[in-house]
Amino acid sequence: MKDARLILLAAVALLVVAAACGAGSDEEPVFPAADIELGAGDHGIFVKLNKGQSFKISLKADPSEGFGWGPSSIDEGILRQAGTHYGTRSTGWAFFRRSTTIQTLLFEAIDVGQTALTLVYGRQGEEDTEFSDRFSVRLTIR
Repeated sequence: MKDARLILLAAVALLVVAAACGAGSDEEPVFPAADIELGAGDHGIFVKLNKGQSFKISLKADPSEGFGWGPSSIDEGILRQAGTHYGTRSTGWAFFRRSTTIQTLLFEAIDVGQTALTLVYGRQGEEDTEFSDRFSVRLTIR
């Protein structure tokens, strides 16, 4: 009976340690702040910005296989891509945690006007690449 209690106590201690290890924060890596943050659920929306404002778009990606997001069309007269960053987000609990790679693209409104920004997902920089997914927003910059 004493051995059973000891085993039970050790199992509980192990679960507490495992839960504490899995409870770490999923902080975003240091990346410039943006005025507006968009994600996959924002596909197709209209966004109003002021000249000088920035926005970032965070989408799932798989850079280890050469896949990522990039603009297929961008009006460089009114919009500038200011950077891109890869990070991870974890979901789940303790031993069942799963990480997803997130690509964040940062843009800045540099002049007034209207434009559409379309991002495509695929192997960036290759000729004749078929893009498997698209993300777009319509922008009005004042």
